[in-house]
Amino acid sequence: RIKSPIRNKRELFDVGVAGPLAGFVVLLPFLFYGVAHSTPAAIEPITEGSPPLFAPALFLPGSCLALEAVTYLFHGPLPDNTVLNLHPFALASWIGLFVTALNLLPLAQLDGGHILYSVSARAHRALGRWLWVALLAGTLLWPGWAVWAILVLILGLRHPPLRDEERSLQGHRRTLAAAALILFLLCFMPKPLEIVPLAL
Repeated sequence: RIKSPIRNKRELFDVGVAGPLAGFVVLLPFLFYGVAHSTPAAIEPITEGSPPLFAPALFLPGSCLALEAVTYLFHGPLPDNTVLNLHPFALASWIGLFVTALNLLPLAQLDGGHILYSVSARAHRALGRWLWVALLAGTLLWPGWAVWAILVLILGLRHPPLRDEERSLQGHRRTLAAAALILFLLCFMPKPLEIVPLAL
C-alpha cells in the first residue's frame, strides 16, 4: 500500500519493478518442479472442416517463451499434436506468468507503465496510443484482450506527473529496466487461452 505521494522517477520505478521481479523469482521453483512433473499427452484435433456441434474440446493454456524453454529443458521438443498435461504447480506458475505479463504491459498506470514513464516520460506519451491500439488488435487472437483495453482506457492512457520530473534513472535501475523488458517478453502470451476441438 502506497501511503504517500510518489515524488520522483526513482520511487516510481521502484514501485513498478518490485512486484513483477519478486513474483517471477518466487514462481520459478514451482515452474521448474511443475513442468518436470507434467506429462506429454497426444491429442487428435480437428484440423479440417467445421467441428461437429457437440464435439469435445480441450481448453489449452497459452504458451510463452519462459514456459516453452522450461518445457524443452525437461521434455525436449514435443511432437506434433502433443500437449503438456500440466501438473498443478505448473498450472499455478502459468497463472503467475500470465499475471506478470499483464502487470508489465507498458501502458497507463500498470507496473509496466510506471517503468516506461520512469525511463522516459516522452516515450510513455508517444507510445501510449499505439500500444493501446496493438492491445486492441490482440482481440483478433484472444477476445479477452478487449477487457484489458477497456481497463486501460478507464485508468487513462496518460500517466499523472510527478513532483520531480527532472531526476532520471541511473546505474542499477537502468539494468533492472532492461531486465523488466526481458521478463515481459518471456512471460507475454499473445493467445493466453485456446479452445481446440477434438475428433470423436
